[in-house]
Amino acid sequence: MPRSRTFLITVVAFAAWVGILATPVAAHDRCTYTFPPEGGTYSTPVTHGQLICGGPGPDIVTTMNGGVFAGGDGDDQVVEMHGGTFLAGRGNDHVTHLYGGWFVGGDGNDDVGPYDVNGAMVGGHFEGGPGSDHVRGMSGGTFDGGPGDDEASETSAPHQGTFNGGPGHDVTSLFIGTFNGGPGDDAAGFIFDGTFNGGSGNDSITRFFDGTFNGGPGDDFSVVYGLRSGTFNGGPGDDHLTSLSRTAVFDGGPGRDSVDDLGRDVDWYGGGTFNGGSGDDHVGRIGPASGPTASVFNGGSGDDDVDTMETGTFAGGHGNDHVDTMSGGTFDGGHGWDTVTTYTGGGCTSVVDCPR
Repeated sequence: MPRSRTFLITVVAFAAWVGILATPVAAHDRCTYTFPPEGGTYSTPVTHGQLICGGPGPDIVTTMNGGVFAGGDGDDQVVEMHGGTFLAGRGNDHVTHLYGGWFVGGDGNDDVGPYDVNGAMVGGHFEGGPGSDHVRGMSGGTFDGGPGDDEASETSAPHQGTFNGGPGHDVTSLFIGTFNGGPGDDAAGFIFDGTFNGGSGNDSITRFFDGTFNGGPGDDFSVVYGLRSGTFNGGPGDDHLTSLSRTAVFDGGPGRDSVDDLGRDVDWYGGGTFNGGSGDDHVGRIGPASGPTASVFNGGSGDDDVDTMETGTFAGGHGNDHVDTMSGGTFDGGHGWDTVTTYTGGGCTSVVDCPR
């Protein structure tokens, strides 16, 4: 049984034992402290064996080193959490600094933050539950957002955490670590370094992506900027990048995959490897290279085509492959009836490939 599921079962059993799920917590004699209905602040550090019981108002615990804080309904908060368990319940619940322990948010838009140069979430485990949950400043620990549109932003140190978004449209920005988006249209926003597992849905990257992108089923793509390092695994679907260059590798998988500019970074640097896989794959332009690495197009099975080829290598594989305009590079169509419409230079494997 997964660890998170085992933990939740334990929490429910414990909560039922102390009565906080069956009767109002304010009336129960097992509570070390009970907040008044209007809420308040508990400033004594909570330690192992203690149970702090919230009410319908906004309840605040300043420090948790252990024990249990059962927040109940309302927007509840822990300022510094080093250990123990925060059962936040319904409401928009919050932890300012999460160093250790477990946060179980329940329904509501729960969050960790704001940003801190040393990390708002350094360790521990955050289970947001249903709602749009957010961690700002993650440098460690595990964040389970659950159903909803969850977000991780502004990783504050060169350490790695794990973000599990769950169902919904999940997004990152300024993130270092492992992002598991789950079902939904997930996005790696501005600056990403690590592993992005989008799951099913139309997943995307923006600018300064380094690492591995696993899009899964769906039409995965880049917004404005492409990929200059790392690996883009599109999976099943019609995947698309605006550009691909340098050491970056694009594995499109099944579907009609495409790149607008192969070899383009800010300028025409060169490099980039496009592996289209099965399907009719397309590149708009394989442009001139100013860098040391040539661009490579591996079309795989299907009728692959390039609009303009100025340098690099085109390996079409099985299918009827085509280059519209060729002025340089090497064209190897492979099996099938392969053609070039306008030829002014470059190398080809047969007269059929390149008209003389």
